[in-house]
Amino acid sequence: MIHMAALPLNRHLVHTSTWSDPRSRAWDLVDAHPLNQQVDVFLPSATPGSVGPLAREGFFFYAMRVSPLALLQECLAKPELRYYATLKNAPIDGANTLGLFPSGHLVLVLDHETYTQFGLVGEKIATASGEALHGRRYRVVIELHANNMVDAASSFRARVLACVARFPPLDLLICAVNGRGSFQTIAITDANDAVDDESDASVRKRIEVTSQVQAFAAIALPAQISTTCDRNEIAAVYEWLGLVACRLLSPLSDEYLSTYVSPVEATTPGRAVSLRWRGLIPDTLVRTAVEYAKKQVADGVAPLAAVSVWGFPDTVASWWQKGHRRDHGFQLEGANGYTVLCLPNDTYCIVQSLGAQDATV
Repeated sequence: MIHMAALPLNRHLVHTSTWSDPRSRAWDLVDAHPLNQQVDVFLPSATPGSVGPLAREGFFFYAMRVSPLALLQECLAKPELRYYATLKNAPIDGANTLGLFPSGHLVLVLDHETYTQFGLVGEKIATASGEALHGRRYRVVIELHANNMVDAASSFRARVLACVARFPPLDLLICAVNGRGSFQTIAITDANDAVDDESDASVRKRIEVTSQVQAFAAIALPAQISTTCDRNEIAAVYEWLGLVACRLLSPLSDEYLSTYVSPVEATTPGRAVSLRWRGLIPDTLVRTAVEYAKKQVADGVAPLAAVSVWGFPDTVASWWQKGHRRDHGFQLEGANGYTVLCLPNDTYCIVQSLGAQDATV
């Protein structure tokens, strides 16, 4: 018999507070996690018709093959816009890759040769390829709104542009938002030249994101959750929300399937609605979803509400908090998701999912 080594288990960091507490961390967490790939909102007692204001929330982003130099020049030319960009189908421990945050921070992951050639100050990062000199990866963070990047005559800016000019065209997910929160059209002139002999449709695709509304006619909801937020109680509800995210409306008849027993004490089945968005989802939509869920509970419309957020599991940086990045590792079980559980009496609970190599926020 072969005994497989146990996978590192996820940890869950739980934070409980009230919305009115000046030390509340809820909005800091939402703002610190700008690159998201899925958001689920679970609202007990709701119907598809009653969640219309939230269900109508939508936006668009682009899947684009473009040279990083052209992207950087676009961002520098339009400082009034906030850009979000993450790699599509590229490993976190790959070389010469990037991520772009709406704060204006450009995160570069450089190989040893590129890092030493251009002399940009950064830090060495752990990778799956080990510590061989030419297998090393370095992370460099460039603040696009800093004076040395805004000044077109800056020697530092020239070095940064020369550095990213070495990057090959990359497949990116990109969106841009103006100061009023409206999503903007992106037309990078280099996009059509990034790949030879390919049509414009293959290198630049606009993707519309709308909500997917799932109604549950009779779902066994958790019993009343105490606002004291007992540890075991929250863990059970968090696990149960993961089950709800599967969106199974009826049992599956398959002898090869495992049997799952819900950890929560169920009440009489009731109705509920789940809303889902998938794509490159900015923090602005997450904030709208949390505010809506919070209000539903505060108004007594729902006994509780939950907003679950999944980040991109293989991005150069998952979290950003007060100018410092909190990395998620390339190893198995790295995660960058969280759930905001809205409870009565102005109370909420946040559960962050952390892998074995992840740092807390």
